[in-house]
Amino acid sequence: MVIARQRVAGLDAAVGEAVAAGATVVMPAQPTPNGHRAVLRHPRGGVYEYVGP
Repeated sequence: MVIARQRVAGLDAAVGEAVAAGATVVMPAQPTPNGHRAVLRHPRGGVYEYVGP
């Protein structure tokens, strides 16, 4: 499986927009040493890791 990583300015807003567009949350936002991250599956099947402050 390939996971694309995308840095976003506002993690909560980006996750909310993706879910509104049909994505499902695979892993909710969690703190990491470099900020926060969440993993989503987009409606067409792609898996994305969103990374934000």
